[in-house]
Amino acid sequence: MNQIIDFLLSIGFGKNEAEIYCVLIQLGKSSVLEISKKTNIHRSNIYDSLRKLIKEGLVYEITSERKLFMARHPECLLDFLKNKEIEVKNILKELREKTLNQQLHEDVKLSKGLFSLKEALLGLLELNNPIKVYGIPGDAAERIGPLIEEFHKTRIKKQIPMYHIFNSDGIKRVEYLNTLPHTEAKILSKNMILMQQQIYVEQK
Repeated sequence: MNQIIDFLLSIGFGKNEAEIYCVLIQLGKSSVLEISKKTNIHRSNIYDSLRKLIKEGLVYEITSERKLFMARHPECLLDFLKNKEIEVKNILKELREKTLNQQLHEDVKLSKGLFSLKEALLGLLELNNPIKVYGIPGDAAERIGPLIEEFHKTRIKKQIPMYHIFNSDGIKRVEYLNTLPHTEAKILSKNMILMQQQIYVEQK
């Protein structure tokens, strides 16, 4: 359940909204008191979160002798994401209009973080040139997440060749990548690793 909550947080849910939605999925029709007992969220905060979830079309109120709430089918998350996509497109349009007359002169961009890495991957696809990467850690795919598989699908569809050289811990990833079209992957040899370490020590 923690994994589902983390996902909901990543697509724009608040912490309380994510927990309440998951509880309603599990319990079905529930009162605020029942939700509070299950989540340990104060009842006044639950009402605020339920109003947000109802507004987003993710939860609905059932009219009966007492107020009950129920989560809509999980498929409604797709509609939620589509609405968020529309919001982002509208914001991007407004931002482009605001920066239309600005001239940006940048020879080099320096950025850090996972988002920057994802942005760089998508930028490589736009170039339509062969891609070469070197010194990749074995857990790189796990760090980047599901986007890396979408990246490869698009790259292969565009027939963009990619050449990888992994560190010694990337054997399993190399085996997998070599099954993909337009893809070649190898492990960095031990001699090369020793040479790199020696150069590093000498530089120190």
